Amino acid sequence: MQQYNLTQSLINPDPHELDAVLLHRHFRERIKQSFILLVQEVAKTLKKDYEAPLAFLKQINSDKRYSVRVFYSYYSLLAYIANNDIRACEKFCDSLCSSLTYKNIYNNHLFIKTVHDEDWEKNFSRDMLPKGELKFEKLDENELAYCKKNVLEAIEVIKQSSPEMGVEFSDHTSLIYLPKGSIASYIAGSGVKYFGVLSITSPRSEYDPLLYFFDLIVHELSHMHLNIIMGLDSVILNDASERYFSPAKIELRPMKGIFHAHFVFYRLIYMYLKAGKVFNPKNKPLSKNISIEELDANIAMLPWEYKRRLLVWIHKFKQGEEIIVKHAKLTKIGEQLFEKMSENFLKMIN
Repeated sequence: MQQYNLTQSLINPDPHELDAVLLHRHFRERIKQSFILLVQEVAKTLKKDYEAPLAFLKQINSDKRYSVRVFYSYYSLLAYIANNDIRACEKFCDSLCSSLTYKNIYNNHLFIKTVHDEDWEKNFSRDMLPKGELKFEKLDENELAYCKKNVLEAIEVIKQSSPEMGVEFSDHTSLIYLPKGSIASYIAGSGVKYFGVLSITSPRSEYDPLLYFFDLIVHELSHMHLNIIMGLDSVILNDASERYFSPAKIELRPMKGIFHAHFVFYRLIYMYLKAGKVFNPKNKPLSKNISIEELDANIAMLPWEYKRRLLVWIHKFKQGEEIIVKHAKLTKIGEQLFEKMSENFLKMIN
């Protein structure tokens, strides 16, 4: 295996095969060790013997890719402890070995599915959907086949445009979850609690489906990768209560969210330029007549048009850069990652 420098991989904003695989391995090992510590703390508090669950966790192989169940279980227990919910902690640890079996702790395949009513989906819906929306709706067979076809084409464009991003996608993603696009305020989502799951609602008939899935896969995959980095180094030191203008949202946001958006815009620009041969085959120049009102438009209102979206991502990256320079408190890793994005951005657009 090549010489591995953890710091260099943490501060590299570009997709890279070695960074993707080995950072994810470090992240899995940290989750495993933290999971063991949480169960040990519950055992101490309850004065109970949890030798079997602890033995089960200790034998998990961090060289293998965890299924979503491992992440979901770990973050659920973390939440119970944070909320001081002793009864939930006890119930969780008592049933750990039956809920996390040897058959479902690893996942080496990509699944593309619509709503299928697994036990974690109710919580996934609750965590992802805006308040008032109860659950995701299932696609019918024809809708699912249409989405699958375009998802697979988008994945192929990603792999052909950037083999490094293709490796990152294959390493990080276990499930592409495809509900109906019936929720006006939700298009796509992912989260560290459900690491490996990338949800995208079905596109409207007027959308370019290839660009739609390409854009949103890159978007959510970028969140996933930054979640790994932030799982190994906090990056952001600002208090979560601090709120600032965000180029990605209408409402004010904490700095962690602004940095996430900044990283996503960087990756979108990177991949849009790499995939120009697909979406802009005649290499037509970007428009210079787009107004500031169009550039500042709400992302949810943007048309699914390659050049327009690329211009907006460039504009919003510059906005995010100004906000981070002015307000962010970063770790040393965070400073270097941010500086590298700024440096590489200038090379990309010149």
